[in-house]
Amino acid sequence: MRVLVLDACQRAALACVRSLGQSGFEVIAADEIPNTLAGVSKYCFETVVYPSPYQAPRGFVEWAKVAFLELEIDAVLPVTEVTTDLIVRNRCIWPNIKIPFADIKKIDDLSNKVKLFQLASSIGVPVPRSVVVDNISDMHSAAESIGYPVVFKPARSRVLVGDKWQGTAVKVVESVDELESLMGNFPDFNFPALLQEFVPGKGVGIFTLYRQSKQYAYFAHNRLREKPPEGGVSVLSESRLPQQEVLDYTTKLLNASGWEGVAMVEYRESKERGIYLMEVNARFWGSLQLAIEAGVNFPALLLDELSAGKEDAVNGENYKVGVKLRWFLGDLDRLYLLFKTWRTVGWVSLLRECVTFGLACFSSAKSEVFRLSDIKPGLYELKNYFKSG
Repeated sequence: MRVLVLDACQRAALACVRSLGQSGFEVIAADEIPNTLAGVSKYCFETVVYPSPYQAPRGFVEWAKVAFLELEIDAVLPVTEVTTDLIVRNRCIWPNIKIPFADIKKIDDLSNKVKLFQLASSIGVPVPRSVVVDNISDMHSAAESIGYPVVFKPARSRVLVGDKWQGTAVKVVESVDELESLMGNFPDFNFPALLQEFVPGKGVGIFTLYRQSKQYAYFAHNRLREKPPEGGVSVLSESRLPQQEVLDYTTKLLNASGWEGVAMVEYRESKERGIYLMEVNARFWGSLQLAIEAGVNFPALLLDELSAGKEDAVNGENYKVGVKLRWFLGDLDRLYLLFKTWRTVGWVSLLRECVTFGLACFSSAKSEVFRLSDIKPGLYELKNYFKSG
């Protein structure tokens, strides 16, 4: 099978290329620039360049109409939210190409936080107390009804405005004065949105694969270190079993939506108040390589026609718990950020962080990008890291 992997600059795309190449697929990597992280992998058969899906989405779709046929691909795997949206929304153009994702209405319904929270509330999946706001003038009354601090969440993280994708931002608002100062900076495309109560705690996620509207595989991990340190992208993570409550809520939610393909479902866990749904992402995730290392090869499972009819799900009994994955340069960035805030962190904590960073180099954690068996992506990333300064 000949597969086109989009968004080849992403680490998740590299995981897809390596996974599929090792599984016997012929993989083509594509992005809007010619030299990419996934494109230099030895498992990449060919690379192609396309118009920016962010700056020229119509041009990207026009390119895809022709290129998908010329490349003679059997399947396409988009990795980011934007390319997933554009490919799935226009899938009728390529009736003979496998696009193993849910239909666009289901993606829209779960990616839209307003619709997601309405569905979750109707089926008993817990969500933070929320109020839908349609414009700036609704914000004061909504915030007062919830109580500060409140979280402002646009319905979508990216919105197509004219012929360009615009990013939106989640904001934690601590007071009336802070709300006033922020209101003048919210463009119209941020609405509709949710104002939610702030739920303290830690993020909890589960990654899943659905086939024929049934859960076929799932995976969970712990974020041991993140960049930035206060919370963000995982730079050191460890595979673990999902909490049963999280698994049950996820199954209930995705079953209700008639889901198909992969999804990342995120929750917030509060010691005092329990589990609350945060969002659903209908795409591959940054720590995809960890799932593959632990034994849940999501890209191959997504495209493996031979296993489509199998009854045996790939669940917690079938993957290794305790496998660690480290994104070295992300971890290095994290340490740098701690040094920049050393007055806040304190020398004792900073020294402890330096020791744990060094010890990780000798641990059993697998390197996400740098592999002796496929060395070019690691060298590519290192070169670009120092070039970007």
